[in-house]
Amino acid sequence: MEAYNSKLRKPAVAGKFYPSDVKQLEAEVKEFLRNSDSKQLGEISGLISPHAGYVFSGRTAATAFAQLNPESKFENIFIIGSSHHHHFGKAAVYSEGDWEMPYGKETVNTDIGNELTKNFPEIFTCNPLYHKEEHSLDICSSKRNIIPL
Repeated sequence: MEAYNSKLRKPAVAGKFYPSDVKQLEAEVKEFLRNSDSKQLGEISGLISPHAGYVFSGRTAATAFAQLNPESKFENIFIIGSSHHHHFGKAAVYSEGDWEMPYGKETVNTDIGNELTKNFPEIFTCNPLYHKEEHSLDICSSKRNIIPL
Protein backbone atom coordinates (compact mmCIF):
# COMPACT_ATOMS: atom_id res chain seq x y z
CA MET A 1 0.00 0.00 0.00
CA GLU A 2 1.42 3.39 -0.97
CA ALA A 3 2.19 5.99 1.65
CA TYR A 4 -0.16 8.93 2.02
CA ASN A 5 0.38 11.63 4.58
CA SER A 6 -1.45 14.93 4.49
CA LYS A 7 -2.16 17.25 7.36
CA LEU A 8 -5.10 18.64 5.39
CA ARG A 9 -7.19 15.94 3.73
CA LYS A 10 -8.57 17.17 0.40
CA PRO A 11 -12.20 16.52 -0.65
CA ALA A 12 -12.49 13.32 -2.68
CA VAL A 13 -15.50 14.20 -4.86
CA ALA A 14 -16.07 17.97 -4.72
CA GLY A 15 -17.35 19.06 -8.10
CA LYS A 16 -18.54 15.52 -8.88
CA PHE A 17 -20.96 14.40 -6.15
CA TYR A 18 -21.64 17.90 -4.85
CA PRO A 19 -20.69 21.43 -5.99
CA SER A 20 -17.11 22.56 -5.43
CA ASP A 21 -18.16 26.21 -5.50
CA VAL A 22 -19.06 27.26 -1.95
CA LYS A 23 -21.95 29.56 -2.98
CA GLN A 24 -23.47 26.91 -5.24
CA LEU A 25 -23.01 24.26 -2.54
CA GLU A 26 -24.67 26.45 0.10
CA ALA A 27 -27.60 27.26 -2.20
CA GLU A 28 -28.11 23.61 -3.09
CA VAL A 29 -28.04 22.44 0.53
CA LYS A 30 -30.43 25.22 1.61
CA GLU A 31 -32.81 24.23 -1.19
CA PHE A 32 -32.71 20.57 -0.14
CA LEU A 33 -33.38 21.53 3.48
CA ARG A 34 -36.21 23.88 2.49
CA ASN A 35 -37.88 21.09 0.51
CA SER A 36 -37.24 18.29 3.01
CA ASP A 37 -40.08 16.24 4.44
CA SER A 38 -38.76 16.29 7.97
CA LYS A 39 -39.62 18.11 11.14
CA GLN A 40 -37.46 18.55 14.22
CA LEU A 41 -38.29 15.75 16.62
CA GLY A 42 -36.48 17.03 19.69
CA GLU A 43 -33.05 15.96 20.85
CA ILE A 44 -31.61 13.06 18.89
CA SER A 45 -28.41 11.12 19.54
CA GLY A 46 -27.89 9.53 16.14
CA LEU A 47 -28.64 10.21 12.51
CA ILE A 48 -28.51 7.94 9.47
CA SER A 49 -28.08 9.63 6.11
CA PRO A 50 -27.23 8.47 2.57
CA HIS A 51 -23.92 9.39 1.01
CA ALA A 52 -24.57 9.27 -2.74
CA GLY A 53 -24.16 12.33 -4.93
CA TYR A 54 -26.53 15.14 -4.03
CA VAL A 55 -28.49 14.71 -7.27
CA PHE A 56 -29.40 11.19 -6.08
CA SER A 57 -29.66 11.55 -2.30
CA GLY A 58 -29.68 15.25 -1.45
CA ARG A 59 -33.36 15.45 -0.54
CA THR A 60 -33.25 12.25 1.53
CA ALA A 61 -30.12 13.42 3.35
CA ALA A 62 -31.73 16.81 3.98
CA THR A 63 -34.78 15.09 5.44
CA ALA A 64 -32.47 13.37 7.93
CA PHE A 65 -30.40 16.46 8.76
CA ALA A 66 -33.48 18.68 9.10
CA GLN A 67 -34.28 16.73 12.27
CA LEU A 68 -31.30 18.35 13.98
CA ASN A 69 -32.03 21.44 15.99
CA PRO A 70 -29.74 24.12 14.50
CA GLU A 71 -29.31 25.55 18.00
CA SER A 72 -27.94 22.27 19.39
CA LYS A 73 -24.32 22.32 20.49
CA PHE A 74 -22.18 19.21 20.13
CA GLU A 75 -18.73 18.73 21.57
CA ASN A 76 -17.91 16.11 18.91
CA ILE A 77 -19.67 14.57 15.96
CA PHE A 78 -18.70 11.09 14.80
CA ILE A 79 -19.29 10.48 11.11
CA ILE A 80 -19.20 6.82 10.15
CA GLY A 81 -19.11 5.82 6.50
CA SER A 82 -18.50 2.79 4.36
CA SER A 83 -15.31 2.17 2.42
CA HIS A 84 -15.56 1.93 -1.37
CA HIS A 85 -11.85 1.45 -2.09
CA HIS A 86 -10.29 -0.60 0.72
CA HIS A 87 -11.39 -3.68 2.63
CA PHE A 88 -10.30 -4.16 6.22
CA GLY A 89 -11.85 -5.54 9.38
CA LYS A 90 -11.75 -2.39 11.47
CA ALA A 91 -13.01 1.18 11.53
CA ALA A 92 -10.47 3.50 9.90
CA VAL A 93 -10.05 6.67 11.94
CA TYR A 94 -8.58 9.75 10.27
CA SER A 95 -6.44 11.53 12.83
CA GLU A 96 -3.65 12.92 10.67
CA GLY A 97 -5.05 16.45 10.45
CA ASP A 98 -8.12 18.36 9.35
CA TRP A 99 -10.44 18.01 6.34
CA GLU A 100 -10.69 20.62 3.61
CA MET A 101 -14.16 21.17 2.20
CA PRO A 102 -15.38 23.71 -0.38
CA TYR A 103 -16.74 25.93 2.44
CA GLY A 104 -13.58 25.73 4.54
CA LYS A 105 -11.79 23.47 6.95
CA GLU A 106 -13.35 20.86 9.22
CA THR A 107 -11.49 20.49 12.50
CA VAL A 108 -10.84 16.83 13.27
CA ASN A 109 -10.50 15.90 16.92
CA THR A 110 -7.22 14.04 16.48
CA ASP A 111 -6.89 13.47 20.23
CA ILE A 112 -9.99 11.27 20.25
CA GLY A 113 -8.89 9.52 17.06
CA ASN A 114 -5.49 8.72 18.54
CA GLU A 115 -7.09 7.60 21.79
CA LEU A 116 -9.43 5.23 19.95
CA THR A 117 -6.66 3.62 17.91
CA LYS A 118 -4.36 3.34 20.93
CA ASN A 119 -6.91 1.95 23.40
CA PHE A 120 -8.96 -0.20 21.00
CA PRO A 121 -6.57 -1.48 18.29
CA GLU A 122 -8.78 -4.51 17.68
CA ILE A 123 -11.58 -2.14 16.54
CA PHE A 124 -9.89 0.99 15.14
CA THR A 125 -7.02 1.59 12.77
CA CYS A 126 -5.42 4.81 11.58
CA ASN A 127 -4.32 4.76 7.95
CA PRO A 128 -4.85 8.05 6.09
CA LEU A 129 -4.66 6.21 2.74
CA TYR A 130 -8.07 4.68 3.50
CA HIS A 131 -9.55 8.19 3.44
CA LYS A 132 -7.70 9.67 0.45
CA GLU A 133 -10.26 8.76 -2.25
CA GLU A 134 -13.23 7.86 -0.06
CA HIS A 135 -16.33 9.98 -0.64
CA SER A 136 -18.83 8.66 1.91
CA LEU A 137 -17.76 11.13 4.60
CA ASP A 138 -17.36 14.13 2.28
CA ILE A 139 -21.04 14.00 1.45
CA CYS A 140 -22.23 14.46 5.03
CA SER A 141 -19.61 16.79 6.48
CA SER A 142 -20.77 19.78 8.44
CA LYS A 143 -19.28 22.94 9.82
CA ARG A 144 -18.89 21.36 13.23
CA ASN A 145 -16.08 19.57 15.06
CA ILE A 146 -15.87 16.11 13.48
CA ILE A 147 -13.84 12.95 13.65
CA PRO A 148 -14.31 10.86 10.52
CA LEU A 149 -14.51 7.11 11.10
